Amino acid sequence: MCGICGIINFNGRNIDKELLVSMTNSLIHRGPDEEGYYLEKNIGLGVRRLSIIDLKTGSQPIPNEDKTLWVIENGEIYNFLQLRRDCLLRGHSFRTHTDTEVILHLYEDFDIDFVKFIKGMFAIAIYDKPNKKLILIRDRIGIKPIYYYKDPHTLIFASEIKAILKNPQIKRKLNLQALYNYLCLNYIPSSLTIYENIFKLPSAHILICDIVNGSIKINPYWDLPLLKEKRNFKERELKERLKNILQEAVKRQLISDVPLGVFLSGGLDSSTVVAMMHLSGMSQIKTFSIGFEDKSFNELPFAKIVARHFKTQHHEFIVKPQIGGLLPRLVSQFDEPFGDSSAVPVYYTSKLARESGVKTVLTGEGGDENFGGYYLYLGHRILEFYQNQIIPEFAKRFLSYLIIKSPVSFRKASLDYMAKRFIEGLSLAPAEAHYQWHKIFSQDTLKKLFRRFQDIESNNPLVLFIKNLSLRNSGDSLNDLLYLDFKFYLTDDLLVKVDRMSMLNSLEARVPLLDEEVIEFMATLPSRWKVRFGIKKYLLKKTMRKILPFSILHRRKAGFSIPLARWLKEELKEIVFDNLFSEAIKGCGLFDMGTIKEIISIHNKKEKDLSRQIWGLLVFSLWYKENKDSLTI
Repeated sequence: MCGICGIINFNGRNIDKELLVSMTNSLIHRGPDEEGYYLEKNIGLGVRRLSIIDLKTGSQPIPNEDKTLWVIENGEIYNFLQLRRDCLLRGHSFRTHTDTEVILHLYEDFDIDFVKFIKGMFAIAIYDKPNKKLILIRDRIGIKPIYYYKDPHTLIFASEIKAILKNPQIKRKLNLQALYNYLCLNYIPSSLTIYENIFKLPSAHILICDIVNGSIKINPYWDLPLLKEKRNFKERELKERLKNILQEAVKRQLISDVPLGVFLSGGLDSSTVVAMMHLSGMSQIKTFSIGFEDKSFNELPFAKIVARHFKTQHHEFIVKPQIGGLLPRLVSQFDEPFGDSSAVPVYYTSKLARESGVKTVLTGEGGDENFGGYYLYLGHRILEFYQNQIIPEFAKRFLSYLIIKSPVSFRKASLDYMAKRFIEGLSLAPAEAHYQWHKIFSQDTLKKLFRRFQDIESNNPLVLFIKNLSLRNSGDSLNDLLYLDFKFYLTDDLLVKVDRMSMLNSLEARVPLLDEEVIEFMATLPSRWKVRFGIKKYLLKKTMRKILPFSILHRRKAGFSIPLARWLKEELKEIVFDNLFSEAIKGCGLFDMGTIKEIISIHNKKEKDLSRQIWGLLVFSLWYKENKDSLTI
């Protein structure tokens, strides 16, 4: 695991080595073990390395045999040993035992098509000297990040935006469309960032830069496969196949030359990862869990059940609401507004693991998108019955009455939070209903809150949802919605959160449930094997029935979150007020302060749970205060 960066000057100007070193050092948390550089006139590559495989000889950048190709990589290629053997049979020689060197020889043999052969999480940069090209490649799901800036004279890329911003020539102009998207979703979908001239390379894409003329081409190389031909699937066969695929996926990701552990929430996904580690023969598994004093958010009892069942070396930490001093550091680490509050528990779990001597962890991320784990997927099933007149009209009216009249709750996964959002989407098309369930602020509230609303209102994230859903059109509407969550929520929210919070603690996080074989197997199954009426993750639960404890298989989904609604109303109330009503926010001219005051008042009176809205605004205010002096709007 590493932090990578680079500069290419198209006008032939020599690289400013001091700038390259500064960029590279800004990524030291991603790679505290060593640094490396390659400079050749107008080409510069930098890397900070977190040594996981081949601790002695795996330094980067790495050249091929005749030093005509150079590579830097952030990530892990899990099938590199087999690929290495194949390269040796084709006559290649190796200087190291690392997975990164394999990339070069595959590129020599197959050009950019080599990416089809590698399994893993990766952000790769290859300098092809003979062909005067720079190639950037991001993994299939977007587990590892890569950002880039381009103008007529320069291309700059890096694992994090902060490295790109080390260049004083880059103008930091606020991207209003990106801010609007953030207010809608609490994250910024690819390829935009909060800065107008800095972009995310989308997942499963390759960027090819012609160093001579400065042109770039960006193309996809993979997409989630569609359903296989219709046929009768036998449950027994599917269970056996899924178990084998999961076990192989986890086994591949256990390769490491440093201590390894696993994040254990006590939910089905992380418990499945622990179970597969156990079945793969790993002994003395180290598990890490965090909890809260609020019982509705505390999952430690379930984590303990799994830890005892598999006899793991278990570590726990209780998160208290005194996080005000930590928030600016977390906000700064994302480099742009990022409003997923579960970054807080991921940070503490990563910190606990790193302080316990572990350098690499496996997590359960991706299970909900693969297997159908969110309540909104159940909501979609109910919506199908509702809109197809399968539910009687009197039952519809009674259900709506119960939900609307239900009291507001600040408990995790409350009826207020889920069911009322379901009612809002009853009359909408699938893409619109899905967006309705994900969105943070309503259009009506945004019109009042965001003073630049008229500039970009016609291009909200719903446009992205509808466009991608129309291109997909697999014939299985629920599978298509799962695809949307893969493309946006998983890649631009969940995986960003895990990457930044683990890397802030110099910890490598692996996601075996997002192994290519797991993804492709589940994607080609009809959605009835994922969600049935009243049952989420149907096939996974059936597969794990004799492996996991009954209480884990049949517990209510909780999610990895904090008691945000109560904290914002009580312990964090002063922090919210000080930041949202600061002179910086008042003076930026972006928001109507009366609307912000109204939002906070409604939440504090418990008229409605608006914690996600308030948290998103709080995060933006902290980010803006840190960056306002160098930012133009």
